[in-house]
Amino acid sequence: MKHILIIAEDVVKIQTLTGILGRAYSSLALFWLKAKLNLTIGWYRRFFKVSVLTSDCFEFKQVNAFYYSRELSRLNYADKRLWYWQETNRLLDKIRSRNPDWFSESGVNITRLFATRLCSYLAYNFLVYPQVEDRLIKKLRPNRVINFHSLIFVINRWLFAWLLNREYRQKLNLFLAQSQISTPQLSVRLPVVLLSLDFFRHLKTLKPVYEKLKVGKYAPILVTDIKSPQAALKNFKFQADWLFLAAFLPKAPQLAKTYFLEAKEILKDFKLPFKPMLFYGLVLSKLYLAAGRELFKKIKPKQIITVSDVRFVETCLSALAKTKGINSLLVSPNVILDLAEINDYDTTDKVALAGDFIKGKLINQGLSPKKLFVVGDLQSINRPQLTKEQVFRLLEITD
Repeated sequence: MKHILIIAEDVVKIQTLTGILGRAYSSLALFWLKAKLNLTIGWYRRFFKVSVLTSDCFEFKQVNAFYYSRELSRLNYADKRLWYWQETNRLLDKIRSRNPDWFSESGVNITRLFATRLCSYLAYNFLVYPQVEDRLIKKLRPNRVINFHSLIFVINRWLFAWLLNREYRQKLNLFLAQSQISTPQLSVRLPVVLLSLDFFRHLKTLKPVYEKLKVGKYAPILVTDIKSPQAALKNFKFQADWLFLAAFLPKAPQLAKTYFLEAKEILKDFKLPFKPMLFYGLVLSKLYLAAGRELFKKIKPKQIITVSDVRFVETCLSALAKTKGINSLLVSPNVILDLAEINDYDTTDKVALAGDFIKGKLINQGLSPKKLFVVGDLQSINRPQLTKEQVFRLLEITD
Protein backbone atom coordinates (compact mmCIF):
# COMPACT_ATOMS: atom_id res chain seq x y z
CA MET A 1 0.00 0.00 0.00
CA LYS A 2 1.29 3.44 -0.91
CA HIS A 3 2.22 5.78 1.88
CA ILE A 4 1.25 9.46 2.26
CA LEU A 5 2.39 12.04 4.78
CA ILE A 6 -0.06 14.79 5.78
CA ILE A 7 1.62 17.93 7.11
CA ALA A 8 -0.49 20.35 9.14
CA GLU A 9 0.75 23.68 10.48
CA ASP A 10 1.83 23.87 14.10
CA VAL A 11 -0.93 25.65 16.01
CA VAL A 12 0.75 25.77 19.40
CA LYS A 13 0.56 29.59 19.46
CA ILE A 14 -3.24 29.43 19.43
CA GLN A 15 -3.09 27.74 22.83
CA THR A 16 -1.24 30.74 24.29
CA LEU A 17 -4.14 33.14 23.67
CA THR A 18 -5.61 34.57 26.86
CA GLY A 19 -8.77 36.36 27.90
CA ILE A 20 -12.34 35.24 27.26
CA LEU A 21 -12.21 35.93 23.51
CA GLY A 22 -8.74 34.41 23.12
CA ARG A 23 -9.65 31.20 24.91
CA ALA A 24 -12.99 30.95 23.08
CA TYR A 25 -11.30 31.36 19.71
CA SER A 26 -8.63 28.85 20.68
CA SER A 27 -11.22 26.22 21.64
CA LEU A 28 -13.30 26.71 18.49
CA ALA A 29 -10.29 26.79 16.16
CA LEU A 30 -8.74 23.64 17.61
CA PHE A 31 -12.09 21.82 17.54
CA TRP A 32 -12.62 22.75 13.87
CA LEU A 33 -9.07 21.81 12.87
CA LYS A 34 -9.21 18.44 14.58
CA ALA A 35 -12.58 17.64 12.99
CA LYS A 36 -11.39 18.59 9.51
CA LEU A 37 -8.07 16.79 9.96
CA ASN A 38 -9.93 13.67 11.13
CA LEU A 39 -12.10 13.76 8.01
CA THR A 40 -9.03 14.20 5.79
CA ILE A 41 -7.22 11.32 7.46
CA GLY A 42 -10.31 9.13 7.28
CA TRP A 43 -10.66 9.74 3.55
CA TYR A 44 -7.04 8.96 2.71
CA ARG A 45 -6.92 5.88 4.96
CA ARG A 46 -9.27 4.16 2.54
CA PHE A 47 -6.53 4.15 -0.10
CA PHE A 48 -3.17 4.77 1.62
CA LYS A 49 -1.09 4.13 4.65
CA VAL A 50 -1.27 7.50 6.42
CA SER A 51 1.23 9.39 8.58
CA VAL A 52 0.57 12.86 9.93
CA LEU A 53 2.73 15.67 11.30
CA THR A 54 0.69 17.90 13.59
CA SER A 55 0.53 19.75 16.91
CA ASP A 56 0.55 18.01 20.27
CA CYS A 57 -2.98 19.12 21.13
CA PHE A 58 -4.31 16.58 18.63
CA GLU A 59 -4.17 12.83 19.21
CA PHE A 60 -4.57 10.43 16.31
CA LYS A 61 -4.38 6.78 17.30
CA GLN A 62 -5.52 5.28 13.99
CA VAL A 63 -2.47 6.62 12.05
CA ASN A 64 1.25 7.03 12.51
CA ALA A 65 1.29 10.46 14.19
CA PHE A 66 4.32 12.70 14.62
CA TYR A 67 4.09 15.73 16.86
CA TYR A 68 5.93 19.02 16.47
CA SER A 69 7.18 19.28 20.05
CA ARG A 70 8.91 15.92 19.85
CA GLU A 71 10.32 16.53 16.38
CA LEU A 72 11.51 20.02 17.25
CA SER A 73 13.19 18.72 20.43
CA ARG A 74 15.31 16.42 18.24
CA LEU A 75 16.42 19.26 15.99
CA ASN A 76 19.82 20.87 16.34
CA TYR A 77 18.66 24.45 15.87
CA ALA A 78 22.18 25.87 15.76
CA ASP A 79 23.18 23.71 12.77
CA LYS A 80 21.45 26.18 10.46
CA ARG A 81 22.53 29.33 12.28
CA LEU A 82 24.29 30.79 9.24
CA TRP A 83 21.28 30.02 7.06
CA TYR A 84 18.99 31.90 9.44
CA TRP A 85 21.25 34.93 9.13
CA GLN A 86 21.56 34.57 5.35
CA GLU A 87 17.78 34.59 4.97
CA THR A 88 17.44 37.55 7.34
CA ASN A 89 20.13 39.58 5.60
CA ARG A 90 18.76 38.68 2.18
CA LEU A 91 15.37 40.06 3.20
CA LEU A 92 16.83 43.22 4.76
CA ASP A 93 19.11 43.84 1.75
CA LYS A 94 16.12 43.53 -0.56
CA ILE A 95 14.20 46.12 1.44
CA ARG A 96 17.22 48.39 1.74
CA SER A 97 17.77 48.37 -2.02
CA ARG A 98 14.48 50.30 -2.40
CA ASN A 99 16.05 53.47 -0.99
CA PRO A 100 19.62 52.97 0.37
CA ASP A 101 20.03 56.58 1.56
CA TRP A 102 16.88 56.41 3.69
CA PHE A 103 18.30 53.43 5.59
CA SER A 104 21.25 55.41 6.92
CA GLU A 105 20.59 57.43 10.07
CA SER A 106 23.44 59.13 11.96
CA GLY A 107 25.91 57.01 9.99
CA VAL A 108 24.23 53.75 10.99
CA ASN A 109 22.42 51.18 8.86
CA ILE A 110 19.05 51.24 10.67
CA THR A 111 18.30 47.56 10.00
CA ARG A 112 21.17 46.62 12.34
CA LEU A 113 19.08 47.81 15.28
CA PHE A 114 16.47 45.07 14.87
CA ALA A 115 18.25 42.48 12.72
CA THR A 116 18.96 40.10 15.62
CA ARG A 117 15.38 40.21 16.85
CA LEU A 118 14.12 39.66 13.30
CA CYS A 119 16.50 36.74 12.72
CA SER A 120 15.39 35.10 15.95
CA TYR A 121 11.72 35.58 15.08
CA LEU A 122 12.15 34.11 11.60
CA ALA A 123 14.19 31.17 12.88
CA TYR A 124 11.82 30.06 15.64
CA ASN A 125 8.54 30.87 13.90
CA PHE A 126 9.29 29.88 10.32
CA LEU A 127 12.71 28.52 9.39
CA VAL A 128 12.89 25.57 11.80
CA TYR A 129 9.73 23.99 10.40
CA PRO A 130 11.06 23.11 6.92
CA GLN A 131 13.91 21.31 8.67
CA VAL A 132 11.46 19.16 10.66
CA GLU A 133 9.49 18.39 7.51
CA ASP A 134 12.60 17.49 5.50
CA ARG A 135 13.88 15.19 8.22
CA LEU A 136 10.55 13.40 8.48
CA ILE A 137 10.22 13.01 4.72
CA LYS A 138 13.71 11.49 4.52
CA LYS A 139 12.85 9.16 7.40
CA LEU A 140 9.46 7.97 6.09
CA ARG A 141 10.07 8.29 2.35
CA PRO A 142 6.34 8.63 1.58
CA ASN A 143 5.00 8.27 -1.93
CA ARG A 144 3.17 11.54 -1.56
CA VAL A 145 3.23 14.57 0.74
CA ILE A 146 0.05 16.55 1.36
CA ASN A 147 0.10 20.00 2.96
CA PHE A 148 -3.10 20.24 4.96
CA HIS A 149 -4.86 23.59 4.40
CA SER A 150 -7.65 25.22 6.34
CA LEU A 151 -9.26 28.66 6.57
CA ILE A 152 -8.22 28.61 10.24
CA PHE A 153 -4.57 28.85 9.22
CA VAL A 154 -5.34 31.98 7.17
CA ILE A 155 -7.22 33.49 10.14
CA ASN A 156 -4.33 32.60 12.45
CA ARG A 157 -1.80 34.37 10.26
CA TRP A 158 -4.00 37.45 10.15
CA LEU A 159 -4.59 37.30 13.93
CA PHE A 160 -0.94 37.01 14.89
CA ALA A 161 0.04 39.71 12.41
CA TRP A 162 -2.54 41.94 14.13
CA LEU A 163 -1.15 41.06 17.57
CA LEU A 164 2.38 41.78 16.35
CA ASN A 165 1.21 45.11 14.94
CA ARG A 166 -0.43 45.98 18.29
CA GLU A 167 2.73 45.09 20.22
CA TYR A 168 4.91 47.36 18.10
CA ARG A 169 2.33 50.12 17.97
CA GLN A 170 2.34 50.16 21.79
CA LYS A 171 6.14 50.35 21.69
CA LEU A 172 5.96 53.36 19.36
CA ASN A 173 3.25 55.06 21.45
CA LEU A 174 5.39 54.66 24.57
CA PHE A 175 8.39 56.22 22.81
CA LEU A 176 6.27 59.15 21.59
CA ALA A 177 4.85 59.70 25.08
CA GLN A 178 8.33 59.66 26.63
CA SER A 179 9.55 62.13 23.97
CA GLN A 180 7.27 64.77 25.48
CA ILE A 181 8.82 64.47 28.93
CA SER A 182 11.42 67.16 29.55
CA THR A 183 14.97 65.99 30.20
CA PRO A 184 16.23 66.60 33.76
CA GLN A 185 19.01 69.08 34.33
CA LEU A 186 22.06 67.02 35.21
CA SER A 187 25.11 68.61 36.72
CA VAL A 188 27.80 66.24 35.52
CA ARG A 189 31.48 66.92 36.21
CA LEU A 190 32.84 63.40 36.00
CA PRO A 191 33.18 61.29 32.83
CA VAL A 192 29.73 59.99 31.90
CA VAL A 193 29.04 56.28 31.38
CA LEU A 194 25.68 55.44 29.82
CA LEU A 195 24.09 52.14 30.85
CA SER A 196 21.28 50.80 28.69
CA LEU A 197 18.17 49.74 30.62
CA ASP A 198 15.83 48.08 28.11
CA PHE A 199 14.32 45.45 30.40
CA PHE A 200 13.67 45.64 34.15
CA ARG A 201 15.44 42.34 34.85
CA HIS A 202 18.64 43.83 33.44
CA LEU A 203 18.89 45.76 36.71
CA LYS A 204 20.20 42.55 38.30
CA THR A 205 23.32 42.99 36.20
CA LEU A 206 23.40 46.78 35.94
CA LYS A 207 23.09 47.50 39.68
CA PRO A 208 26.54 46.22 40.73
CA VAL A 209 28.12 47.82 37.65
CA TYR A 210 26.45 51.15 38.38
CA GLU A 211 27.46 51.08 42.04
CA LYS A 212 31.04 50.27 41.16
CA LEU A 213 31.19 53.18 38.72
CA LYS A 214 29.55 55.50 41.23
CA VAL A 215 32.26 55.02 43.83
CA GLY A 216 34.90 55.43 41.13
CA LYS A 217 35.63 58.54 39.12
CA TYR A 218 32.63 58.21 36.82
CA ALA A 219 29.07 59.50 36.50
CA PRO A 220 26.88 56.53 35.52
CA ILE A 221 23.45 57.25 34.00
CA LEU A 222 20.78 54.73 33.06
CA VAL A 223 19.24 55.35 29.62
CA THR A 224 15.88 53.66 29.30
CA ASP A 225 12.63 53.25 27.39
CA ILE A 226 10.80 51.00 29.86
CA LYS A 227 7.37 52.08 31.07
CA SER A 228 8.00 52.62 34.81
CA PRO A 229 11.71 52.93 35.62
CA GLN A 230 10.97 54.37 39.08
CA ALA A 231 8.97 51.27 40.05
CA ALA A 232 11.69 48.95 38.68
CA LEU A 233 14.41 50.78 40.62
CA LYS A 234 12.32 50.75 43.80
CA ASN A 235 11.73 47.03 43.41
CA PHE A 236 15.49 46.49 43.31
CA LYS A 237 16.09 48.95 46.17
CA PHE A 238 18.29 50.91 43.82
CA GLN A 239 18.77 54.67 43.59
CA ALA A 240 20.19 55.81 40.28
CA ASP A 241 20.24 58.70 37.82
CA TRP A 242 18.25 57.82 34.73
CA LEU A 243 16.93 59.36 31.53
CA PHE A 244 14.36 58.50 28.90
CA LEU A 245 16.16 58.26 25.57
CA ALA A 246 13.08 59.56 23.75
CA ALA A 247 13.09 62.75 25.85
CA PHE A 248 15.99 63.98 23.72
CA LEU A 249 13.75 64.00 20.65
CA PRO A 250 10.72 66.23 21.42
CA LYS A 251 9.88 66.43 17.71
CA ALA A 252 9.41 62.63 17.59
CA PRO A 253 5.63 62.81 16.84
CA GLN A 254 6.27 64.90 13.71
CA LEU A 255 9.17 62.71 12.59
CA ALA A 256 7.12 59.55 13.19
CA LYS A 257 4.45 60.74 10.76
CA THR A 258 7.07 61.31 8.07
CA TYR A 259 8.79 57.97 8.71
CA PHE A 260 5.40 56.22 8.65
CA LEU A 261 4.67 57.40 5.13
CA GLU A 262 8.18 56.65 3.90
CA ALA A 263 8.30 53.15 5.43
CA LYS A 264 4.83 52.41 4.07
CA GLU A 265 6.01 53.27 0.57
CA ILE A 266 9.13 51.11 0.89
CA LEU A 267 7.19 48.07 2.10
CA LYS A 268 4.07 48.49 -0.05
CA ASP A 269 4.80 45.34 -2.12
CA PHE A 270 5.68 43.11 0.85
CA LYS A 271 2.94 40.68 1.89
CA LEU A 272 4.46 38.93 4.88
CA PRO A 273 2.88 37.81 8.20
CA PHE A 274 5.69 39.54 10.09
CA LYS A 275 5.44 42.81 8.13
CA PRO A 276 4.62 44.82 11.31
CA MET A 277 8.03 43.85 12.68
CA LEU A 278 9.70 45.25 9.56
CA PHE A 279 7.53 48.35 9.35
CA TYR A 280 7.82 49.41 12.98
CA GLY A 281 11.42 48.23 13.09
CA LEU A 282 12.30 50.79 10.42
CA VAL A 283 10.30 53.62 12.01
CA LEU A 284 11.52 52.96 15.54
CA SER A 285 15.15 52.53 14.47
CA LYS A 286 15.19 55.97 12.85
CA LEU A 287 13.55 57.54 15.90
CA TYR A 288 15.89 55.85 18.39
CA LEU A 289 18.98 56.83 16.41
CA ALA A 290 17.79 60.43 16.06
CA ALA A 291 17.20 60.57 19.83
CA GLY A 292 20.54 58.89 20.53
CA ARG A 293 22.34 61.42 18.37
CA GLU A 294 20.88 64.28 20.43
CA LEU A 295 21.71 62.46 23.68
CA PHE A 296 25.35 62.08 22.64
CA LYS A 297 25.53 65.77 21.68
CA LYS A 298 24.29 66.95 25.07
CA ILE A 299 25.93 64.47 27.42
CA LYS A 300 29.09 63.43 25.51
CA PRO A 301 29.54 60.00 27.13
CA LYS A 302 32.95 58.39 27.57
CA GLN A 303 31.63 54.84 27.53
CA ILE A 304 28.51 52.78 26.78
CA ILE A 305 27.49 49.65 28.71
CA THR A 306 24.72 47.29 27.58
CA VAL A 307 23.40 43.95 28.82
CA SER A 308 22.28 42.45 25.51
CA ASP A 309 22.25 43.04 21.75
CA VAL A 310 18.58 42.73 20.84
CA ARG A 311 16.49 45.69 22.03
CA PHE A 312 16.38 49.17 20.57
CA VAL A 313 18.12 51.22 23.29
CA GLU A 314 21.09 48.87 23.58
CA THR A 315 21.58 48.44 19.83
CA CYS A 316 21.12 52.18 19.27
CA LEU A 317 23.70 53.24 21.87
CA SER A 318 26.18 50.57 20.75
CA ALA A 319 25.86 51.52 17.07
CA LEU A 320 26.30 55.24 17.76
CA ALA A 321 29.29 54.54 20.02
CA LYS A 322 31.02 52.74 17.14
CA THR A 323 30.49 55.63 14.74
CA LYS A 324 31.91 58.10 17.27
CA GLY A 325 34.83 55.98 18.51
CA ILE A 326 33.41 55.70 22.04
CA ASN A 327 34.30 52.62 24.09
CA SER A 328 31.47 50.14 24.49
CA LEU A 329 31.01 47.07 26.65
CA LEU A 330 28.36 44.34 26.70
CA VAL A 331 28.02 42.80 30.18
CA SER A 332 26.14 39.57 29.57
CA PRO A 333 24.55 37.54 32.39
CA ASN A 334 24.03 34.57 30.06
CA VAL A 335 25.83 31.32 30.80
CA ILE A 336 24.67 29.61 27.58
CA LEU A 337 23.54 30.67 24.11
CA ASP A 338 19.98 30.25 22.90
CA LEU A 339 19.05 27.08 20.98
CA ALA A 340 19.67 28.60 17.56
CA GLU A 341 22.71 30.62 18.73
CA ILE A 342 21.37 33.67 16.90
CA ASN A 343 23.00 36.49 18.86
CA ASP A 344 26.35 37.62 17.45
CA TYR A 345 27.59 39.47 20.58
CA ASP A 346 29.42 41.82 18.21
CA THR A 347 27.67 45.14 18.84
CA THR A 348 30.31 46.39 21.32
CA ASP A 349 34.11 46.63 21.50
CA LYS A 350 34.33 44.20 24.41
CA VAL A 351 32.12 41.58 26.02
CA ALA A 352 32.13 40.61 29.71
CA LEU A 353 30.89 37.05 30.24
CA ALA A 354 29.68 34.91 33.13
CA GLY A 355 31.84 31.86 32.39
CA ASP A 356 34.29 30.01 30.19
CA PHE A 357 31.66 27.81 28.54
CA ILE A 358 29.89 30.68 26.78
CA LYS A 359 33.26 32.23 25.96
CA GLY A 360 34.25 29.05 24.15
CA LYS A 361 30.95 29.00 22.25
CA LEU A 362 31.46 32.60 21.08
CA ILE A 363 35.03 31.89 19.99
CA ASN A 364 33.74 28.95 17.97
CA GLN A 365 31.16 31.32 16.51
CA GLY A 366 33.97 33.54 15.22
CA LEU A 367 34.49 36.23 17.88
CA SER A 368 38.04 37.22 18.76
CA PRO A 369 39.19 35.95 22.18
CA LYS A 370 40.80 39.37 22.69
CA LYS A 371 37.41 41.05 23.09
CA LEU A 372 35.95 38.43 25.48
CA PHE A 373 36.51 38.61 29.25
CA VAL A 374 35.17 36.25 31.91
CA VAL A 375 34.11 38.25 34.99
CA GLY A 376 31.62 35.86 36.59
CA ASP A 377 27.89 36.30 37.14
CA LEU A 378 27.39 39.87 38.34
CA GLN A 379 23.78 39.08 39.20
CA SER A 380 24.99 36.93 42.09
CA ILE A 381 26.50 39.93 43.87
CA ASN A 382 23.08 41.10 45.06
CA ARG A 383 21.68 37.68 45.84
CA PRO A 384 21.45 36.55 49.46
CA GLN A 385 24.19 34.06 50.27
CA LEU A 386 22.39 31.02 51.65
CA THR A 387 23.83 27.89 53.19
CA LYS A 388 22.81 24.45 51.91
CA GLU A 389 20.57 23.98 54.94
CA GLN A 390 18.85 27.34 54.35
CA VAL A 391 18.20 26.47 50.69
CA PHE A 392 16.68 23.10 51.67
CA ARG A 393 14.50 24.78 54.29
CA LEU A 394 13.40 27.49 51.83
CA LEU A 395 12.42 24.83 49.27
CA GLU A 396 10.81 22.66 51.96
CA ILE A 397 13.13 19.76 51.21
CA THR A 398 13.35 17.49 54.23
CA ASP A 399 15.49 14.65 52.89
